[in-house]
Amino acid sequence: MAEWGIQTWDESGEVNNFGFVITNVMDYISMSANTDSWTKSYTLPASTVLEVAYVATENDFSGNRKKKFTISGGTVTMTTVSEVNITGYMFPANSGYIIIYAKGI
Repeated sequence: MAEWGIQTWDESGEVNNFGFVITNVMDYISMSANTDSWTKSYTLPASTVLEVAYVATENDFSGNRKKKFTISGGTVTMTTVSEVNITGYMFPANSGYIIIYAKGI
């Protein structure tokens, strides 16, 4: 069977195009709209970085309050800020689920 696609290598000759990004869900948290701060640490698998995703469970996106997530190593910190623009790991301050995952690098 023929192989299809594009193959790439890094400067040391190692394959670096895996097609799918390898992820490992570390945690998911139900967070209420009135949660103002939160922090949690994780032990990361080798060659991974921590990232977050947000899934809203309500559709009220009015107002300027946002949940801002900061990641440092294996620690995720959430604070509530008043920002007009959503950038980086900044999500509406609604009730929802935060999915914390380790992404392969």
